[in-house]
Amino acid sequence: MSCIISSYKNRTYGVLETTPGLAGDISTAKRIPVSGLSIREERMESRRRDKVGGRSFVGTPANGRESSEVRLKAYLTEWDVGDASPSHDALLRAALGGSVLTSAGGTIASITGGLTVATAAPHGLTVGQGVCAGGEIRFVDGVPGPSTLVINFPFGPGVVAGGAITRTITYTLGDGLKALTLGDYWDPVEAIQRCVTGFAVNELMIGVNGDFHEIGYTGEARRLIDSSSFAAGMAGLAEFPPEPVSQANLSGLVPGSIGQAWIGLTTKQSMNVLMGSVKLTNHLDYRRREFGNSDGGCITGGVRDVRLDLRLKANDSQEMTQLHAASRSREPVPVMFQLGAAVGQVAAVYLPQVVMTSPYLDDTGASLEWEMRNSRAQGGGDDELYIAFG
Repeated sequence: MSCIISSYKNRTYGVLETTPGLAGDISTAKRIPVSGLSIREERMESRRRDKVGGRSFVGTPANGRESSEVRLKAYLTEWDVGDASPSHDALLRAALGGSVLTSAGGTIASITGGLTVATAAPHGLTVGQGVCAGGEIRFVDGVPGPSTLVINFPFGPGVVAGGAITRTITYTLGDGLKALTLGDYWDPVEAIQRCVTGFAVNELMIGVNGDFHEIGYTGEARRLIDSSSFAAGMAGLAEFPPEPVSQANLSGLVPGSIGQAWIGLTTKQSMNVLMGSVKLTNHLDYRRREFGNSDGGCITGGVRDVRLDLRLKANDSQEMTQLHAASRSREPVPVMFQLGAAVGQVAAVYLPQVVMTSPYLDDTGASLEWEMRNSRAQGGGDDELYIAFG
């Protein structure tokens, strides 16, 4: 007798594709700590206008164009900072499309003025790269010399001369947007397994102050295949890909309340953030309409759009006054969110130049709150956004 399938007995894996639309090697895929995955297939159905002799619908061809909308949310989990990459690695490479910069770390020789850090040996860092010390991440804003760097915001009091700079991986923006293969597997093995190929990430969303830190990815996949209806040749596969060798449960979730916010030209951490979110939109051309092309091709993005939403507790500090003035004058300010506070469980997102919208004042509660929505980040060369793990 058949039995129902538990929604919790489910594992998802992701791997980059060499050619968009042709399945990547799932056997090498890294497991993704998915908190939600929605795959909705859509077939383009043209309206028949021929005279069929009656009012009955006689059907349309079954082999027309098709695509699948994919919405995925995944938790931020701890990772082996020694020599591995985070579980979001393939997703971030696909969504951002730029270089992935790795720093082995080093030792702090001195810190001057809070922002100028000297290292005991040449650091090899570049502008925009993440620096991790004491479970905190900052980003390089300048490189005066091979053993000196200027960071965007000061480290906390626990980071001092002689302290260790630990390994980081930084994801940058670029034109090399990539496609993914996602494998979605269920227990028991007799259940229908599914796989999407050619998944291109159009939107990436990072929120702060939720239950747990997580990142959302939305886009479109070229093809949805499953173990029940699979035929050799689909997505370049000879057989439906089996699940990779079982990997350990992904644990070490990072609570959404742990982290830091830095907003504006300030040396003080922002302690009044109620809600924050960063959204990247690639404005992809999904290439659905080209004659004779059923497998797509390279991924092309439009003008990049990076937006910031904020909700703040209003106060009478100098930092809030300066933020308000910047929003009125349309002067860009830096914004950074750090997610987590321990080595191997920390990530950060940095927007060097954000033109803040004027705040909407909400006085319906016991205290005044500011809402600043749809502020847009700008840049001069793929530098609107950086994401680092440490």
